[in-house]
Amino acid sequence: RVVDFRCSWTMSGTNNLVVGMQIAPWDIAYSAITRGPEIELEQETVAFRDFWKTKSQQRRFKDGSIISAVLWDTVPTQCRIREIARSILGLHMKIPADNI
Repeated sequence: RVVDFRCSWTMSGTNNLVVGMQIAPWDIAYSAITRGPEIELEQETVAFRDFWKTKSQQRRFKDGSIISAVLWDTVPTQCRIREIARSILGLHMKIPADNI
């Protein structure tokens, strides 16, 4: 199931930035943790860590799997979506969070 999520924030000054996000599936998108690949999948793990940079960490789960993951701090869900967008814009476009 694919869900479109669109949002916009006004940046400081007169510039506007509209951000569109495609979130799928819904239950994974709103999870408190974004699960990446298992650490044995080296190329995928490197790509995940390159994308999420310092937000990424290795985590061990109850089933014994060790994966790269991002743990989100915010609750409720709407704030989590904003945190994800702020992280991506900050990490890859160098836009400070307080300007979003």
